[in-house]
Amino acid sequence: MNPFHQIVPEFENTGAALRLNIVVHGCARLDQRWADISIRPPYSRLYYMIDGEGEVIVEKQKIKLHGGKVYLFPAGTTIAYRCPKSMTQLYFHLETRTADGYDLFTRTHQPVELPVETDVSQLTADYLSGGYLPEMRVRSRVETDVARCIAASRLEETLLHQPSAFLQAVFRTVQKQLRSSLTIAEIARELSLSESSLTKRFRREFGTPLGRYMDEILAQEIARRLLQSDESIQTIAEELGFCDPFYLSRFFRAHRELSPREYRLRMKAQI
Repeated sequence: MNPFHQIVPEFENTGAALRLNIVVHGCARLDQRWADISIRPPYSRLYYMIDGEGEVIVEKQKIKLHGGKVYLFPAGTTIAYRCPKSMTQLYFHLETRTADGYDLFTRTHQPVELPVETDVSQLTADYLSGGYLPEMRVRSRVETDVARCIAASRLEETLLHQPSAFLQAVFRTVQKQLRSSLTIAEIARELSLSESSLTKRFRREFGTPLGRYMDEILAQEIARRLLQSDESIQTIAEELGFCDPFYLSRFFRAHRELSPREYRLRMKAQI
């Protein structure tokens, strides 16, 4: 039985430099059962504290969650969390994807704590009302606070820096043709380059080996499908070009420390 009340509508906003997608969100009344470890989630968490207190540990740093604050915990960062007694929060699981397919906040492992610039009681009332105009106010508030967190994390320069035409072509090719069997040779042919020229130039411009980039984008896509759909692991394996679920599981465990089934069960239950 869930120790909270959850409401999940859908918001999405697409921009040229950043795609902001609020995957899951709700109003949660939590107690001591809110205690777990979130292993490299594919989304960031945005918490608006309404009342009570909680604790989150990020890289050995303990952060107290207090009323009147908004917190962002970056995508890709493992966190441990707990509620000593009880608390209420609005929560938003966010994807902030840039052109390379990575989440913007994976570029930092530092959480953000900011004062809330609105009446949290009114924000909660707007969220729970279900009305069109209140939903617009909530959407606007979340987008504003994501922008504040980007500024606080000094990530604005990342958005302003446009990747080269070469990198954009590689990103598009990998993301469009994403599958386990995609090879560097195929990408090189698509871009009319030799494999050597492709891999050397990609590493020089992006700072990461192309093979490692391809593996990470594939692991992210598996994680996204596990959490945002009810597709079977067999179906996900087939659609992403794995010969069977065993090979998908082995690949995913190597990148996320858990089997796909364990990851889905554990992460879907989290706030």
